[in-house]
Amino acid sequence: MYKDWQPELGKADEKQIGTLYGFDLFIRRQQEAWEENGNTRYRYNNNFYADSPESGIKYIYNKGAVNIDNPKLSARHFLNAIDRVDHLKEKYGKEVEEIDREITLLVQISAKPFEKEEELATLKIELSRLEREIALKIQENQMKQNGLFQEQPEVLPAVEPKVMQLHPGEIKVLHHSELSKTKVPVMPLEQNKRSRGYKQHL
Repeated sequence: MYKDWQPELGKADEKQIGTLYGFDLFIRRQQEAWEENGNTRYRYNNNFYADSPESGIKYIYNKGAVNIDNPKLSARHFLNAIDRVDHLKEKYGKEVEEIDREITLLVQISAKPFEKEEELATLKIELSRLEREIALKIQENQMKQNGLFQEQPEVLPAVEPKVMQLHPGEIKVLHHSELSKTKVPVMPLEQNKRSRGYKQHL
């Protein structure tokens, strides 16, 4: 079979040929391309492997090639392939343990609170503010280049007039700077004369 097996036309390139200790045994045909005198040619060879129905893992010994010069090794070909189970189990078992330790460590790290969360939030806010300022500055420069931007005149804040209220008998001395802003009541002429006469009479 190793030398002469060929798949039937239209069938798969591999075939189950038996079972051994719960493993399925397969033969498969592989194609190999090679070049000769500028032409591409193909040659075929068969190899064997054992397959675990439970895990789907394929076990191969000597790359699937049978040592036809040594009948003892040929007879033990599938046994040697299956014997690799213990070695591979130990190898991958260690890898699984290492991965489990890494997962535990990562879970512990992810459960820790982030110490600089507040600082990060502040930096994000500052970044957003700077981005808005940069965008506005770019827009302003573009408008200036296109002649669409005009400087806005500075508008002074409105100053509310101060209201001064005097009580009877209270005298308010105004600074000269306030005289122009203060309305002084004007006494009628007749009343003013009477006031002066009363003063002369006194």
